Amino acid sequence: MRDHIARGTITERLENWARWATARNRRGSDCMTGVICESMRKAALGNVWSGNTVTTPIAEPDALAIERGMRHLTNFSRLLLHWRYITQALEPVICRKLSIKPPEFAEKLCAAHDEIEQIVDSGK
Repeated sequence: MRDHIARGTITERLENWARWATARNRRGSDCMTGVICESMRKAALGNVWSGNTVTTPIAEPDALAIERGMRHLTNFSRLLLHWRYITQALEPVICRKLSIKPPEFAEKLCAAHDEIEQIVDSGK
């Protein structure tokens, strides 16, 4: 077992990867919509003081492992995970963009989760 990989569900690991991939210091300045969304998120968490930050720590080694694994995914799975975690699009939008029938969405998402988990855990 590789100790530098954070162990959690694949969903938690993909959420960690999405936070890493979209972190403010990685993308430069935010748009005004992003600033407003961040303020609303802080308020929802009970942190209304602008000087305080509320963030979930990022497990960077695991995020990097997921990022490397994305290169080995099928194009469909990579797009599905990108739309779900990076773009955070709603299920109907993802279904429309990727031509997925809504009843098949959960199955396709589970298959993409399994695919990335196998790739990352195999060390590719």
